[in-house]
Amino acid sequence: MKDMIVLTPFNLNSVILYHQLRKMNEYQDTDFLWFDSNPNLWGEKYCDTYICNGYYSGRMRVIICTDVEKYELELKEKYLNLGFNKNSIYKYKDEKFSSKISEYEAATYVDEFRYSELKPDKWLADDLGYGVARIKKMRKWNEIMNMIPENENISFEDFSGGNRKESYRDKEGKVHILLKRLEINVTNKCSLRCEHCAAMMQYFTAAEDISTGIVLRDYDRMLDLIDWTDDILIMGGEPFMNKELDKIVAGILENKNTESKVGTVKIVTNGTIVPNDNLLNVLSSSNVVVEISNYRDNSRNINELVRKFFEYNIKYIVLGMHHFVYVQQLKKNATIMSKQELLSCRANCSTRCRVVSNGKFFLCSFLKSAHALKAVPKTEDGCLDIYDHDIKDKLEIYLSNTEPMPSVCSWCNGDSREQWENEEYYVPVAGQVNKPLEYTKYSW
Repeated sequence: MKDMIVLTPFNLNSVILYHQLRKMNEYQDTDFLWFDSNPNLWGEKYCDTYICNGYYSGRMRVIICTDVEKYELELKEKYLNLGFNKNSIYKYKDEKFSSKISEYEAATYVDEFRYSELKPDKWLADDLGYGVARIKKMRKWNEIMNMIPENENISFEDFSGGNRKESYRDKEGKVHILLKRLEINVTNKCSLRCEHCAAMMQYFTAAEDISTGIVLRDYDRMLDLIDWTDDILIMGGEPFMNKELDKIVAGILENKNTESKVGTVKIVTNGTIVPNDNLLNVLSSSNVVVEISNYRDNSRNINELVRKFFEYNIKYIVLGMHHFVYVQQLKKNATIMSKQELLSCRANCSTRCRVVSNGKFFLCSFLKSAHALKAVPKTEDGCLDIYDHDIKDKLEIYLSNTEPMPSVCSWCNGDSREQWENEEYYVPVAGQVNKPLEYTKYSW
């Protein structure tokens, strides 16, 4: 295997260093690659060299090309977690990789950088990676705000931040649904059994796929109901366990409303399964982004998965998972909380992953799985039937920040920002259990 030099992130420093190294005899037989965390750049090329997300494979040396100490430390930690060792990670200004060029040469490289094969709107000054992420987010917000008439009493701030509005009724009485993300459940099967899985896969004993027909019918219905969602997340369980996932992805992409109502289509996987060629071909011809949760040793096929994605030019991101947060789900002998307590839950719960599964709409994956397992008492507010004639009116209330959470949330102690920021709640990432966990099953 040839040596490979990886430059990260894709910015002005790394472009200048790239040209400098390519001119040096000792690097004539070296392959180059860019790592960047911005999915808008993945699969793009600069001077015949690919830009992709970080991964580890054999004889690779990483050069961190940023002058900002905070970003330098974050990047170093990221690549150590991916499998690199300290001796294979360098700083841009290490003596071995210093960029010693004249101002004239630098200006030439900058000019080539700006007018390369990259599309003009994919860069912003010499802060390309971070600039594009900001531009993309602004475009999403602009698309949302363009849906709202100027005479409506709605501000830009209402649709920004973690607690942004997901529903509103205009002056003509029409309900508008604007989701941050919508999860499409395609299977309750999973290749792992994480003790603290937020989707409760650790409780399933006879997990099944959701049929392709039902998934696409529900997806079509939801896109008729909503005005916009930043992301569609194709989820499980482990979505790659559904053998018809290629048909599901193709159906989602072919839907008449996907382009106008969806920001990004994503698949979330745990790095254990490498898709078959049919699915890889579907993904390679689309703008779908695959998010890989890196559970280290448990994500046993992550390197092969990344190599396949790179080979097929598929957009992906590897998410470094440092810890899980302990969320006490399925509390025994839970009592229904008061409306005031449930309203407080609405303010504190950080979950924004709305879920559709088997014709039902849920506020989160916990409620989806609790419903499938009959692990909570059956209540009218546990979910909504998306085929009800008055479903939009119900969604307006169900999604309102001023309404209490469903009563079945009494069986969960929440998923708050405090928990994610407080080490007292941290548990080891993806700790496995040998068999499904026991729970109380209710008669419905």
